[in-house]
Amino acid sequence: MGPVLFCAYMSELGDVIRKRNINFHIYADDTQLYLAFNHNDPAMTLQRLESCVDDINMWMVCHNLKFNDDKSELIVISSPHNKSEVNSIKIKIGDQILSASSNVRDLGVVIDRVFNMDAHVTLVCKSCYFHMRNIVLLNLILIFTAFQIIHAFITSRLDYCN
Repeated sequence: MGPVLFCAYMSELGDVIRKRNINFHIYADDTQLYLAFNHNDPAMTLQRLESCVDDINMWMVCHNLKFNDDKSELIVISSPHNKSEVNSIKIKIGDQILSASSNVRDLGVVIDRVFNMDAHVTLVCKSCYFHMRNIVLLNLILIFTAFQIIHAFITSRLDYCN
């Protein structure tokens, strides 16, 4: 379908979400809903979120698109002191009950429930160490190859008739 035509096709989705007065962000085929609420009484807010997701699902069915319930994630960003309240928050998406995750990935950045970036830093360090080990292994192979080339072209000439 091409990116421009896809964006034009998906532009109506913003109107569907705005009807529920929910903030959102759309990047390509990824849609994120943002909602602030009081963690002591989340029922009304979560009901509004579930209704919005149902509206999105109906819009997608009408436009021959598939809503991936299994790829949907929920994160509640809160103070570290509110762990018990955050763990109890759940919403219904399609046929699934979705519990709040401890962290989610957003365009390559890992966001955790207290928004302190520890999970992201850990993941970046792990990835860097992985690539550094591969470079060291590659370096060992290159050094061995360099020794073979030196022996084939230089040392062999120096040792000739020795």
